[in-house]
Amino acid sequence: MNQFMEKTQFDQFHAYCQSQNIDLDTVYLIVDSAKDISIFRTLDLTVEHKGGLFEEEFLADLGDVSPYLLRYKYNIDFFKWFINEFIEKNCGVLLTSSAMEETLLHHCRGIFKATNEEGEELFFRYYNHDTLSIYLPTCTEEEYKLFFGPIDSFIVINENRYIMYTNKQI
Repeated sequence: MNQFMEKTQFDQFHAYCQSQNIDLDTVYLIVDSAKDISIFRTLDLTVEHKGGLFEEEFLADLGDVSPYLLRYKYNIDFFKWFINEFIEKNCGVLLTSSAMEETLLHHCRGIFKATNEEGEELFFRYYNHDTLSIYLPTCTEEEYKLFFGPIDSFIVINENRYIMYTNKQI
């Protein structure tokens, strides 16, 4: 790389992972396809290995606005495109987990649903880094452990800053 070329957001992501000793085989991305239709179109055309956080019966009607869980090692080209174009636009969050992929998807689907005081089931958009950064500091130790489950860490990128929330912080 030419020393005068500016590093891309994806290059910075790689450098961050290396500096934190993050194994790229454990890296995932939850993509908020509702934020921009081009995210779903690119996801739909280029990514075969993805898990929608909406249950299967809803994906037919709501697939274009569903959040999706993607594993880095199967989707490097999409990660590169997404991180360079959308990560700072609050369209998703990175996470790490050494759990089995099905276990992780099941957990991410489970914490996607929340119940309010009236008993209504709502979607909890924790993959929005603003929501995540407001929610996590309010958690009790028990809530924190339940929320993280098999997730080792969440990584948000905001204004070229990397913020990592780990399941060991409490």
